[in-house]
Amino acid sequence: MGKEFRYVGKPTPRIDGKAIVTGSAEYANDIHMHGMLYGRIKMSPHPHAMIKKIDVSRAMELPGVRTIMTYENAFDWITGMPAQKRLLDRHVRFVGDPVALIAATSNRIAEEAADLIEVEYEVLPAVHDLDEAIADGAPQLYEQFPNNIIERGCPPFGPKALQELVIGDIEKGFEECAVVVEGTSRYETISNPLPAESPGLVAWWDGPNQCNMKGSFQSPNIQKMIMQLAMSNVNVRVISANVGGSFGSKNTVPMEGLYCAALAKATGKPVKLIISKEAHLATYMLRLGSRLTAKVGLLPDGTVHAYEGTWLVGSGVHSDFGQGQIANGLGRAMLLLNKCKHWNYQPHLVATNRCRSGGIRGFGGQESYASLVPVLSMAMAKMNLDPVEFFKKNMCDINGGYYWVEGHWWENHFLSYNDVMDHAAEHFGWKDKFQGWLTPYKTEGSKQYGVGCCVHGSADCGMLHGEAFVKLDGWGTANINVCIAESGMGQRSSVVKMAAEILNLPLDKVTISTPDSQDNPWDWGLAGSRGTLVYGRMVGDAARNARTQLLEGAAAILHCPAEMLDTRDGIIFMKDNPEVALPWIAVLGPMNTITGHGVFEMDHSKPCFMIAFVEVEVDTDTGDVRIVRIVEGTDVGQVIDPYSLKMQLEGGLGSCGSDSAINEEMILDEKTGKFLTNNLVDFKWRVFPDLPTFETHIEETPNDLSAFGGIGVGEISGAPLPGAIMMAVSNAIGIQLMDYPLTPDQILKALGKAR
Repeated sequence: MGKEFRYVGKPTPRIDGKAIVTGSAEYANDIHMHGMLYGRIKMSPHPHAMIKKIDVSRAMELPGVRTIMTYENAFDWITGMPAQKRLLDRHVRFVGDPVALIAATSNRIAEEAADLIEVEYEVLPAVHDLDEAIADGAPQLYEQFPNNIIERGCPPFGPKALQELVIGDIEKGFEECAVVVEGTSRYETISNPLPAESPGLVAWWDGPNQCNMKGSFQSPNIQKMIMQLAMSNVNVRVISANVGGSFGSKNTVPMEGLYCAALAKATGKPVKLIISKEAHLATYMLRLGSRLTAKVGLLPDGTVHAYEGTWLVGSGVHSDFGQGQIANGLGRAMLLLNKCKHWNYQPHLVATNRCRSGGIRGFGGQESYASLVPVLSMAMAKMNLDPVEFFKKNMCDINGGYYWVEGHWWENHFLSYNDVMDHAAEHFGWKDKFQGWLTPYKTEGSKQYGVGCCVHGSADCGMLHGEAFVKLDGWGTANINVCIAESGMGQRSSVVKMAAEILNLPLDKVTISTPDSQDNPWDWGLAGSRGTLVYGRMVGDAARNARTQLLEGAAAILHCPAEMLDTRDGIIFMKDNPEVALPWIAVLGPMNTITGHGVFEMDHSKPCFMIAFVEVEVDTDTGDVRIVRIVEGTDVGQVIDPYSLKMQLEGGLGSCGSDSAINEEMILDEKTGKFLTNNLVDFKWRVFPDLPTFETHIEETPNDLSAFGGIGVGEISGAPLPGAIMMAVSNAIGIQLMDYPLTPDQILKALGKAR
């Protein structure tokens, strides 16, 4: 048993729980300001075209219209990494690309004005397939990117950002292998994470060089960074309201932020821009597309010894962090194939005529693993290897080294996950159910059952620098000054809980600052499962630092060493004589405070891992795939809040996780460039009664990573599921499948039963 805590490891109410259930919590659409206008976007109906003529005269005559911006009068702002997407452009590149921005006194007037704008287009050939996009003679989206291959480099991750893996001697490596396989796998469902709240914000200006915005931003400081890179010589302040779900898709809201800021600057008024649910589905940020052609070589003992791959990564029209996501996918591949000595892994970020891609949950790593596992399965099957034993042999273990996103070499000094894999496999009953490769473990009429498993590792949980302050006053209260938005996971509540544990205060005596880039120290934000470890470290250190100062002040009054003192509920007392006590106000007085400071420096040597086991039922008459049961296993170091952990794991189960393997799919009509699934009927996702039995195997290994040793699992909770489901379905029908999603038509086609 671990240490018994007052709050940590126990369920406690969320600090925002009452506000959420009573409707008083503020979301983007709840924001109202005096004189506020409403923004609207006029969108291109063509996937690729040049604007020959645009006439806004009728729209401007409409009472209530305050401004209309087109490429002719728009600010010269450009965004993307590398910079590529202009605020407004004569050259439109996807269905939904803005051709005009409208600000009016009501949403209805703005919408009516959009309909009155007349646009004449020169329609150009469009390209949607990745292989076709990079072929000679393909339609070119940007002059600066020949063959639609976006140049490498990700400035936020530094000049050495990981953009390829070339290690050892690839030809020699394959010569030394006992088994070599080759294959191509596609994870190009470009599934939409579809949080309940559509992206939106309010923007306003204080003078010509101070832009402010408040809205649904998961990471306020990253939104600020992207905005300031696009709007030179402008200081941007970003405040996060509650984020009604994100799954990574609202980590930043870059294009909508620029549109709203432009309208606010042009009108001199606050402007609100909330995109419709239809636009959210059809024109907003999607997952990267992934097409991997790989060659894998194994030694006689099952160790992957050589790996060569060409990874085409579909960005759509552009990507905010595409090269950063590629760096992440490369690093995570090294965690998976950590014993591999010879690499030639070449990724290419490819532009096509659909809406942009962005940091959907998994951030490149899920795309990398989902595409890689079917090829690895071919190699495992050829050598008749048990997948659990294969993953244990090849995954990064203690002292295993790897390159991470910024291009530096790291070693795992945290934990071996081999025992967790064994224990989770036992929980699932793997040895009884796995009957060998491409073999169902049970058949009932037309229904065949198979099992599969997959792991996922990430070192993002120690990503980048961050700071926090904890301030104590004489009234026995504490305030945490740190830039954490609330995007549904309850991370703000967990941070309050950790500070309250260290300071031994009632939970209602600890508050946390508004997520505001201006009033808080720098922090990257909630991404990559970093919240628990990073905030636990820096807030924990700040709280301990403040506590030390408090006890030292009391020690001077009581004439004893500070080590002899403790505190509880705003009272300081002698450990061996609790009757000798002082309230905090006796030390601080009514008008003084103590501030503790905590810093986290980038540390990618503590990776987190998850293993997933899946059982599926496949109806060979209809092609229907039903997930029967899922078991996930991990080590979280220390549970901070059991309900938050349960919510993270179950929240990653469907959207962005298992459903991206079997049914979530944005279907693009390549003739028109329009999505056919831009509504909640045709976009297939499962509701709660359709979800499978879901079990977890959670272990806790004490460590000194953060205040209580907690390590995050948010991003990795759903990431291994596509690969595990692909393996399970392939085993159920006896045929190795390679492409997602595993819809009935694909199953029937593989079985030779498709009409």
